[in-house]
Amino acid sequence: MGPEWLNRYLNQAIAYGLYCQGPLTQALITINRFLIVYFQPIIVPWYSKWITFASLAFCWIIAFYFSTLIGFPETCLIKFSHQKLTWIHEECPYIIHFILQSDFLFLVLPLGLFSNFMNIFIAIKLFLLSKSQSLSNETSRQRRKTTIRLFIQNCFEDWIYVLDTVNSLFIRDSVNDGFVIFLVTLGSNLITQVADGFVMFMSNYHQSRKQRVGSATRVRYLNPLKPSN
Repeated sequence: MGPEWLNRYLNQAIAYGLYCQGPLTQALITINRFLIVYFQPIIVPWYSKWITFASLAFCWIIAFYFSTLIGFPETCLIKFSHQKLTWIHEECPYIIHFILQSDFLFLVLPLGLFSNFMNIFIAIKLFLLSKSQSLSNETSRQRRKTTIRLFIQNCFEDWIYVLDTVNSLFIRDSVNDGFVIFLVTLGSNLITQVADGFVMFMSNYHQSRKQRVGSATRVRYLNPLKPSN
C-alpha cells in the first residue's frame, strides 16, 4: 500500500492543504474587486502584479503548511486506514489537532463572513454608481444584471465551503460507521469542488458569450456589406 509517511502527507494535503485554497482565493478575489469598485484607479500601478503574486504565494504557503504541518510530529497528520476504509485522526497533544478536527470551521466560516460583507458593500456601491451616472436604460439594465450575477456567484462560492464543513462535522458527530462517514465526507468535498468550478465556468461563459455577440454586432454595424462567418 506504500509507505505510511506518503499515506499521511498525501491525505493531509488533499483533506486540508488544498481544501483551504478555495476560501482563501475567493477572499483575495473579493478584496481585489472591492478595491477596484471603491477606489477606481485610472492607472494600474506597476507594482500591482507583485502584490497579486505575493498574495497568491501567501495562500500557497498556508496550503503547504497545512499539508505538511512543519514543526509538529508526524502523528498529527491525517492518514487513511485501508482496514477501516476511512480517515483516521490519531492523538495529537497540540491545538493544531483541534483545528483539524473542526474541519477548518474556524478558518472557512470567518472567510465566508468576511467575503459576504465585502460583497454587500460592493453591491451597494455599484447600485449607487448606476443611479448617479447618466446611463441609457439598456446599459443600466445590463450593469444591474452583472452586479446581481456577481453578487449571487460570490455568495454561492463563499458559503458552499461553509456548508460542506458543517455537513462534514454533522455527519462525523451523528454517524458511528467510519466507512459511511468517509463516503459522505468524500462525496461532499467532491461536490463542493465541482459546484464551485461549474458556477465559475457558467458565469464566465455567459459573460464571454455576451462580449462575443456584442463585438460581432458592432462589426456588422460598421461593415454592413461584409458577410459574417
